[in-house]
Amino acid sequence: MATYSKVVKGKVVDVKNVNADFFKTFVDSSPGSWQEVTSSTKNKPTLGCTYNSDADAYYPPKPSEEYKLNTSTYQWELIKPYPSDGSDAKRYYWDTDSQDWILRT
Repeated sequence: MATYSKVVKGKVVDVKNVNADFFKTFVDSSPGSWQEVTSSTKNKPTLGCTYNSDADAYYPPKPSEEYKLNTSTYQWELIKPYPSDGSDAKRYYWDTDSQDWILRT
């Protein structure tokens, strides 16, 4: 079995897990193209996600403006990384207004 995604204007509109022979007889006259997901493809396709053909990568919609796309992994990351202060005891939360991590007290 292999996974294929149907992509229309960069958006995934269908995902199929089928044998490769499936496409020998499958007739699809709707717009778009079918992309095979290979071992080098970044991330798995899901309905509504974006497909970047140059990078062979899938990624979901942007969660919010606080995120930026990591173009190595094609994962969304907060614009400022979680604080790394060497203590597991400290906990932070993301404050949307200040666009920063705030130490929980």
